[in-house]
Amino acid sequence: MLHKISTFFEYNIKQVGLFTGLFFSFAILPIIFLIDLHFAYNYNILETEYYKTLTVFNNSLSSILIAILLTTFSVVFVVMQLASTQFSPRILRYFMANDLKIQQFIGIYLGAIASIFLLQVFSPLFVIKFQLCIITSIILSFYCILINFPNVIIHLNDNMNVATITNKIKTETIQEIDLLYTEQWQKNDCLLYKKPKTIANEHLVSIIWRGKSGYLSEVNYSKLSKQIRKLIAKNSAIPTFKIHQKPIIGEFIMSGNTVVLTVQFNKTIDQNTAKIIEDHLNKIVLAAFHVHRYRSYKQDISFGVRKLVDIAIKAISPAVNDPTTCLNCIDYLGEIVRQLSLRKFPSTQTQQLQQENIYINEFDFKEFINFAFDQIFYWGKKDPVVIKRLLQTIYHILPSVSNPHNLKILINEVEDMELEKVYPLQHTIEYTLEQRTAIQKELQKFNTKAKAQIEKIKNTGILTSYNLQVNETNDNLSAVRYIEIESVAYLEKYLTK
Repeated sequence: MLHKISTFFEYNIKQVGLFTGLFFSFAILPIIFLIDLHFAYNYNILETEYYKTLTVFNNSLSSILIAILLTTFSVVFVVMQLASTQFSPRILRYFMANDLKIQQFIGIYLGAIASIFLLQVFSPLFVIKFQLCIITSIILSFYCILINFPNVIIHLNDNMNVATITNKIKTETIQEIDLLYTEQWQKNDCLLYKKPKTIANEHLVSIIWRGKSGYLSEVNYSKLSKQIRKLIAKNSAIPTFKIHQKPIIGEFIMSGNTVVLTVQFNKTIDQNTAKIIEDHLNKIVLAAFHVHRYRSYKQDISFGVRKLVDIAIKAISPAVNDPTTCLNCIDYLGEIVRQLSLRKFPSTQTQQLQQENIYINEFDFKEFINFAFDQIFYWGKKDPVVIKRLLQTIYHILPSVSNPHNLKILINEVEDMELEKVYPLQHTIEYTLEQRTAIQKELQKFNTKAKAQIEKIKNTGILTSYNLQVNETNDNLSAVRYIEIESVAYLEKYLTK
């Protein structure tokens, strides 16, 4: 029930702005009505005529309010549709729902209109005339027309700007990074995270998703771990087991088809025990895993990256041809990548759950870099301006990165672009000498900066602490340890180029 309520606020009226407006008609006006009722007095003819005049005036104001409200949002929906075509349809869902000012605009207008209608309903039921109420509704109407309406027009104009849209996406994504990855990477920490793999055998039980199909928008890990502890406490005869989450947050899961959890026991279990575990975990999963028709920022930082990439590649398409917007997106992607490159993997909650033998599936830094830059490079590699900005963005991230694995991934991202082949120094018909020279200079600057950063972390002793030699007889290295050694070897080799 609580999740349904929170989901309602998340996707419909996430902010309380709507209620701040309706509060006028359903809380303040009844109070004013009671005051009017308490101080009732007999009206003379002049006062009655004055009240009738105010009522007519108030009715005219209600017509103006309704016209403004309808016209404003008719225009807004048209503009939003154009923005959806030019930028990305994913930017629209949060434009109305998560904006406090828009919600307040709607709420105050609805409150003013409702206050006028309430007066029309209650006035014939009483002998007295509600002067205080009608004056209040007139003041509220004037506030809507003269103050609230101009403010919301200015707000809409600013919010429809691509710079505001991309900055908001970046801000919300970094806020989620701060919540999920609370620890900064330090020397002697693991360089990366690889979720342990399950081995298909008789000790394995798979939990199939039985809810509705959709995107995995959130997992309540507190509830998941709490319910699993209760399950273990009630069934002491169950062998020790490890639970592995299969889908990543934001992934699409199908009802009756997608495996959401696998349970690895330390010894063979009979079919009855397996059935009991499966039934209990099915209930736990349905309560803890939340599926929606949309992705959300919560626990899903790659969603913000997805939106920025969508806007970027649409901006450089021939239909839109707006490379400046693409450059703006690349800048914000660089800031998101820089923030994540400083953090310790896995996320803080994942580390805590591992102590309870619950292993979360989350992307690694390499996958995140691929999300951020690969598609932009693919669609923009023939535009020297876009390529130059990509190089500059990664170039500016390098000095902040001390984690050898993350540094290797960033350098490798540029090497995989093979820009020497795309923009060779020798003559080509496709690019001018100036364009080819500019890209080659940026590459040289990037290589110099990369080597300087490698030397810097080498001098601090970071490389030495991870640089163990791998020999043919050492077959017991974990996957993580092997990648760590491989990353250090890559950086050492890069220095000699």
